[in-house]
Amino acid sequence: MVVHVDQHANDCNTLFDVLHNDSERYSINDPNIFPSAIGRSFYENVFPGGQVDLGWSSYAAVWLRKVRASIPGHFVSLASTGEVRQASKRRRLP
Repeated sequence: MVVHVDQHANDCNTLFDVLHNDSERYSINDPNIFPSAIGRSFYENVFPGGQVDLGWSSYAAVWLRKVRASIPGHFVSLASTGEVRQASKRRRLP
């Protein structure tokens, strides 16, 4: 099961169209993959406790109130190196 989570007011029609029609969709060759969507902020609980095996967030940085630091050549702090990586570690919330 693959669950896409997005704000409830966002239009997910394009996502549903891709999941149904795109010739390169991730579920095209496996009938046991079940995509779905939840209209809720990822800042809220989107599943009951103990129900997630793997969670992955992409492009969620656009919702941050403040960008902590620019990461040359990337957008994920774990991909940074040197002083940028150290600065990212110092700014990390507990």
